[in-house]
Amino acid sequence: MARKSGKTPKPAPTRRSRATPPPTAAASDDAAPPPPPTQRFVVSNLMSLQPPGLARNEATERFNLRLNKVLLDSVDVLSRGIRGARHEVDGDGARHVVVIEGNPDEIAEKAKELTADTVIEPLLPRVPAVAFPGFMLTNAPNAAQGPGTGATLNLRIAGPDDTAVAGATVIVRFNGIANPTLSISAGGISKANGSVAITFDAMQWRPAMAVVEPHGRYWTSVHNNPQSGQTLVLRTLPTGNALGWWHLVSGLSTNDPDAGRGIKVGVIDTGVGPHPALAHAVPIGAFSDGSFLPGIAQGRDVQTHGTHVSGIVGARPVNEGDFGGLAQGSDLFVARVFSADGGGNQGDVANAIDVLSRDYGADVINMSLIGAASAIEHDAVIVAWQRGTVCVCASGNQSGSPVGFPAAYPECVAVSALGLVNTAPPDTMPAYNLPSQADRYGLGGLFLASFSNIGPQLLCTSPGNGIVSTIPATNAEPAPYADMSGTSMSSPMTAAVLARLLAADKTYGGLARTAARAAYAKQLLALRALSIGLNSLYQGNGLARA
Repeated sequence: MARKSGKTPKPAPTRRSRATPPPTAAASDDAAPPPPPTQRFVVSNLMSLQPPGLARNEATERFNLRLNKVLLDSVDVLSRGIRGARHEVDGDGARHVVVIEGNPDEIAEKAKELTADTVIEPLLPRVPAVAFPGFMLTNAPNAAQGPGTGATLNLRIAGPDDTAVAGATVIVRFNGIANPTLSISAGGISKANGSVAITFDAMQWRPAMAVVEPHGRYWTSVHNNPQSGQTLVLRTLPTGNALGWWHLVSGLSTNDPDAGRGIKVGVIDTGVGPHPALAHAVPIGAFSDGSFLPGIAQGRDVQTHGTHVSGIVGARPVNEGDFGGLAQGSDLFVARVFSADGGGNQGDVANAIDVLSRDYGADVINMSLIGAASAIEHDAVIVAWQRGTVCVCASGNQSGSPVGFPAAYPECVAVSALGLVNTAPPDTMPAYNLPSQADRYGLGGLFLASFSNIGPQLLCTSPGNGIVSTIPATNAEPAPYADMSGTSMSSPMTAAVLARLLAADKTYGGLARTAARAAYAKQLLALRALSIGLNSLYQGNGLARA
């Protein structure tokens, strides 16, 4: 789940002697005007305008020379980006992404002198596409200040056998007393004895709902009207059966450790691991504000989302009955573009796509993230397509809103999310994601999850509600699994199905790594999709099936 962004460091205070009085504001008309407003931008070159080879390399060099001469000396350069990565593929060049900060009007004027393939965009945040319940969103004025103090909501988190659950994230929604339509939220982490204390102003707010997100072993749960002193009892996740309902509806009948063998799958997310079921996954490093930080340590998961997504693709169970990935035999490479506090922008995603496609030869790249449209990001998708790489993307979780980006780019495989009735226990988070509209229920008890975005860009749909997969190991939980919901889950489900299809296809392996290869893979996925009786705006061509 995305976290709020980090704080900007405060400037160091100015040192002055005791005898020197502090400066006072000038009373004359000669007072210095305030500095002009600044904004962060991402600058890059459009590589897809030139074919691979000498023309592309020369265009990139012209871009770099002009950028350095005209712009970079007159703005605050936050990162000069990467110009190359693990190794170069002859004739394919390297994207140059730079993050700058400056006055928008001045930058727009300078842009007139840059090369025609230069793109300057406002920094566009990306967020993981995991579903967060709409009923927990806040609408109170000054919500950032929290629900106040004066009273304490003391809760205890426990399993079905009354065992204390430590390390669980507890988020409480408070409703206004004078105005019940107003809401605000606050939270905490449960201690070793399972306790968590949340302060609030009892004259203004009352606890209306609590969501508990344990670090594995138990379902994410929802509790109405929590009372101080109450024990919130969690339900145990299913174990002992290597196949979940999501495996079965995707066409799997057995746990196949060789499925997807020979296919390279890239994942762009919050990182991966550690987790014993993902020991084979390669964390290639982190992309941050245009820079590349290589290495396993940099590629480790700074949240939990990327490990969950990666496990859906390729987890190799180490304990009997653990859930495995749908394409366990595939080669898995993971790039981190998020920080612990959020982060992630279109330039980092573009760089990650380039490196996974060019340097690691990814056949499929999964992106369980969403943001506004970006020419820079789209260019990276196009260039990857030209190399034979297909990007599979989450449609987004804005409850029926249009398909977001990068999923909506025409080269991408956009995926919506399904659930299956009676697979999530009552009072668990997935149980709240059933749609209210009758036309969103399909065959066999499958339904379009209430959070899923929809639209004509959808190629297919896959399970994405109440999916149990890997999360990073801790000292207390050496091989944890947790449930998550979102198109973040349905996208890697589809990427794994595609990896299985490509590994089994006799034609695909003989195709040159060109756009024709990518088009063949995308068409194969579409042809194998199975309609579940929903409108194409909800399911695209249907359920992705292995």
